[in-house]
Amino acid sequence: MSRQARLDVRMTVTLKPRGKPSQGCWADSTPFILVLEQETPDSWIGKPVSWYDRGVQAGRPLSFPKFAWEEVAQ
Repeated sequence: MSRQARLDVRMTVTLKPRGKPSQGCWADSTPFILVLEQETPDSWIGKPVSWYDRGVQAGRPLSFPKFAWEEVAQ
């Protein structure tokens, strides 16, 4: 199975920061697409799709706490 086929099988979730940024340069509300590896009651755990686009699959999964991020309806 190719790398792209494995990526297509996995679930993705689109996240954006909750609330409004206090500084314009800190973050905007651009959606962030995550290849979900695990979801707990407190956070989403996975790797950004952009890592797969650049071939950086060996990176450690990141945790996105649900109090700071919200899921965007697709």
